[in-house]
Amino acid sequence: MSRCVHMDRRYLFSNLSTRMENNPSHCSVRYWDSPASISEDKVVKVDDQEETSLISLTSPYRETKPTRNEKAHAIVTQLINPVRYDPRMQAQSGADCEHSTCDESPVHVKVNTFVRQMRFDQAQMLLDTQLIFRMEWNDPRLTYLDNSSHLPYVLLDKPSDIWVPDLFLSSEIRTDRHDFIIPNVLIRIYPNGDVLYSTRISSKLNCIVDLAHFPFDSPVCELTAASYAHTTDDLVFWWKEKEPIQIDRAIKQISNDIHLDKVTTRSCTSSTTTGEYTCIKAQFFFKRNLGIYVVKIYAPCLFLLLIAYSGFFVKHTVSSVRSLLHLLPTLLLAHYSFSFDREFANTMVHQWIIGCLVIALGSLIEFLILIYMHEVQRCEKLNSRGVGLMGSSFKEDARQTMRHYPVSNLDILARVVFFIAIGIFNLAYFL
Repeated sequence: MSRCVHMDRRYLFSNLSTRMENNPSHCSVRYWDSPASISEDKVVKVDDQEETSLISLTSPYRETKPTRNEKAHAIVTQLINPVRYDPRMQAQSGADCEHSTCDESPVHVKVNTFVRQMRFDQAQMLLDTQLIFRMEWNDPRLTYLDNSSHLPYVLLDKPSDIWVPDLFLSSEIRTDRHDFIIPNVLIRIYPNGDVLYSTRISSKLNCIVDLAHFPFDSPVCELTAASYAHTTDDLVFWWKEKEPIQIDRAIKQISNDIHLDKVTTRSCTSSTTTGEYTCIKAQFFFKRNLGIYVVKIYAPCLFLLLIAYSGFFVKHTVSSVRSLLHLLPTLLLAHYSFSFDREFANTMVHQWIIGCLVIALGSLIEFLILIYMHEVQRCEKLNSRGVGLMGSSFKEDARQTMRHYPVSNLDILARVVFFIAIGIFNLAYFL
């Protein structure tokens, strides 16, 4: 069986002549035949093997249509041609900059941000974020006619090929760009000259908050972006009207003890000795989950106070049990106070722990006074029976003490005083 391969005239006359010159008998059609004299049924035998190839001589040569990528490449090559475009020069507003009709108004850049990740570090006062930052502006030099390709936009790989606004985050501590495999940058150029620039960054934002009312405070962190070199006469940043800040649903609850409440945006200006620069600001408002602190701090401390208070209802003669009821809460509250002293010193939660510690320590001191008075009373009873264990002066003082402050009445007085103290402390703290 032979196999026919249809080919055009260009292939025939570029390759067939060489074969005929080397071996004229090898082919049934002469190489000097004109294309018009070759009919459709005339074919050329290429080889003498069992499987042969037949070439059709009548199919005309047709050029293939350019692909979508080829069209986009041609447009981009024309746009960023160094002869007509200089990326070092700022874009100008206006519709026809090539004929010097651009006005002197500043370039307006619309900005919006998608927050992919967010973590609030209240100890370091940092807001750790991962952002997709987008900017949109118009550069009349990048306009192009697209009557045939029908491409909605073309993509650009290198940001250095065009002019890009010099935006920087003034509230940042550190910012890293992501370039795994390739830099995470997206640039779209539309036929009317609109440019969309999108990049993914990880930024640590400075977030100074007042922890004096912790955990009843509402921290606010700011993301501030400004132009580094262009004043408001040349460049103005604006938040996009629709969804300027987009938040991933997965980070609404940042942690167990804090969540993002709302986000506000506004425009601003930054005045320095070199001029007035445009800036935009986004504020992230956080709220704390008080239930976490009630379970972890307030309820345990109040429970320890109740344990210390219950010691007033135990007879002083059972000294081992009562000493445990007063000593254990005091030690635990002291441990709480030292553990919170480094991170949350001079905060409301630390004041709560200190107040509970003072009350528990007062109950322990009351128990020590009670033990002392009990020993004095016992010594006086022994002295009254003739057992001289103490001097006369001490014995007289003990009698006066026991006469005015009986041991049985001291616990009753402590119950009332400490109950009132706990109540006043809670009212003053929470109200």
